[in-house]
Amino acid sequence: FDSEGANTGGIYDPGSGTFMAKIEKSGVFNVALNEKDFSDIKKEHSQVQKAIKALASKGVINGRTPTEYEPSDKITRAEVATLFVLALKKLNANADGGFIDVKKSDWFFGAAGSSKNQSLIAGYEDNTFRGNTNIPKAQIISISGRVLANEMGYTPPPEDEEYPYKFKDDSEIPDWAIGDIYLAEFAGIVSHRVDGLFDSYEEMTRGNVAVLIWNLYQRIW
Repeated sequence: FDSEGANTGGIYDPGSGTFMAKIEKSGVFNVALNEKDFSDIKKEHSQVQKAIKALASKGVINGRTPTEYEPSDKITRAEVATLFVLALKKLNANADGGFIDVKKSDWFFGAAGSSKNQSLIAGYEDNTFRGNTNIPKAQIISISGRVLANEMGYTPPPEDEEYPYKFKDDSEIPDWAIGDIYLAEFAGIVSHRVDGLFDSYEEMTRGNVAVLIWNLYQRIW
């Protein structure tokens, strides 16, 4: 936390025994125990529980209520945009993305604008953001690939080279997303399914996306 009480997030490096966080200005910072938990995640897989609690403690995610996260619910484009810009510490509450369906009074106004400014979510061809629409897997993983490219300088494999791993339903992955998706796969962000499918249009749950964001978070800090 900084001197004004803002949660700066970051991670602990056990090798050096130090904490690392991205900060915008120098100052005095304090390390504090900030455990978060939700009453409705007890039956979730331990990996899901860990991701939710870790990201909540760092101020990246919130529950639908103070006590419930609702891990099995589908996740919307507005929620995903908010998660990514908070994880990157690049949320500008006044950022205007110019979307025709986003009003300044919308709770995700700044997240929508910030995600566009960070080249994460461009919106649709009709200049809509569609914040309340459940977001499919291909879009979420594609955003993850863009984060790796923007923050870590990763580059997708050349189009004329064979990807090291092939999904059985490659032909159903949108052309605009395939490079970003394989970049995320190469970085270990994508969990491989037993059936070998990617399932581009699957609507991911809030619990699954928490695991994805936590895996990504640890690679960009």
